[in-house]
Amino acid sequence: MVLPDAVPALAVGVAVVRGEPGLARAFQALDPVSGSSAEYAPLVDAVAAYVKDRFGVNLEGVQQATAFVLPGDAGAAVVLQGAAEEPKGTVSLAGDELVVASRGRVVIAGRRAAVEAAVDAHEGKTPRLREVGSPLTELFASHGTDAHYLAAVSVEALAGEVHKALLARGVEHVAVGIGPELYIVVRATPDKLEGLAGEVEVLFAGARAALTRAQREAEAIPDSVRVLALITARHWLERLERKLGAAVVDDTLVLRAPLDAELGELSPLAVALLTAAMDTVATDRRRERTNEAKIQLARMFDAASQYFEEEHIFVEVQPDGTSRAIKRHLCPNDGRERGTAGLTPPTSVDCNGGPDAKCVPAVADTPGHYDAEEWQDNKVWKAMGFEQKRPHAFHYDFKYENFPGELGGCQFTAQAFGDLDADGVFSTYERVGIADEGRVEEPGKLLVDRPLE
Repeated sequence: MVLPDAVPALAVGVAVVRGEPGLARAFQALDPVSGSSAEYAPLVDAVAAYVKDRFGVNLEGVQQATAFVLPGDAGAAVVLQGAAEEPKGTVSLAGDELVVASRGRVVIAGRRAAVEAAVDAHEGKTPRLREVGSPLTELFASHGTDAHYLAAVSVEALAGEVHKALLARGVEHVAVGIGPELYIVVRATPDKLEGLAGEVEVLFAGARAALTRAQREAEAIPDSVRVLALITARHWLERLERKLGAAVVDDTLVLRAPLDAELGELSPLAVALLTAAMDTVATDRRRERTNEAKIQLARMFDAASQYFEEEHIFVEVQPDGTSRAIKRHLCPNDGRERGTAGLTPPTSVDCNGGPDAKCVPAVADTPGHYDAEEWQDNKVWKAMGFEQKRPHAFHYDFKYENFPGELGGCQFTAQAFGDLDADGVFSTYERVGIADEGRVEEPGKLLVDRPLE
């Protein structure tokens, strides 16, 4: 598999499909129902007919289709090698202008900036990706020999939470290939590779446990149909795990599974069940992490109660110039009658960017880290004796209001906020305390909003 000249050196993601047989094989691999490539000929014909009608491009002679993505807002383009007819030029696609250009039997279609970059590379005016030594070209050289379909992307090109999650695990580049076998190649920093291999094992182990747990629940009802479906799903999962080999080679983690008829027997029901199992594993993991919030809020509640139960002596100056000592019971505070500790660490510190998706109270120029002095230099946290010394998934705050009086009284709210699924939406955990006459009461239970966010 050779990258065409028209792919610019600036490309941060590339996907290649070899001709119509490659298209058919790609469709076959993505379809959970087993079938030969010939069964997908009508689908390929339908795609080719639409492309010819819409864009004026004949896919019949196309030997290879290559899509690439440029960084930023430059967009993407597709390079078709072997196209037989002149394209229509410019059409509208999903509200965006799609520019189509041709150079001999090479057709380039995409966003204007991407097409112009491809034309310049094709004509040798700018560097070409295949001529520069980049991780993407290395992935194509080492894994594209037998592939009908191969896609490789730099993690930097990905957006949102996928980008953050992969970056947190040290992943730099990812490639997916379809040929005689399905394989996924993950290039990561050396210190994270073994951990990534372990995560694959953990994922399968968690999926098996989730299916077993669901089966027991179905047996208790009893729901015989669901029990049989779950038994079947677990069997398929175990077969997939046996066939999906994982190996660390140099600086890459390689996952391989043969694309034979046996593996292709996975039915849509099995895929749905396995997807539900994987989702259950992820949910269970988030649920386990919520224990942190409950434990730390209990620590905060106990610390605030202990602080209130102690007598705090203040010196009050009388109108005649004399002074007298006043004993008051107070909530932890910064000298004001009403205030807050402030969210620690602030949400600008992304816990999902840290190791194991946790914030780390240590100075480091890496995502998820922050200065531990944010706890130690805070008057409220210091009064409570509360801080996080180990990696944690939640951000914490403490709100208080002290009431005047000879004995004193106060009300406080201990809070924890977490974005456990890295979608930018935070869950909230709260415990409220009301203190008066030397004792602290909790008027309600733990308050929780969006627990698994």
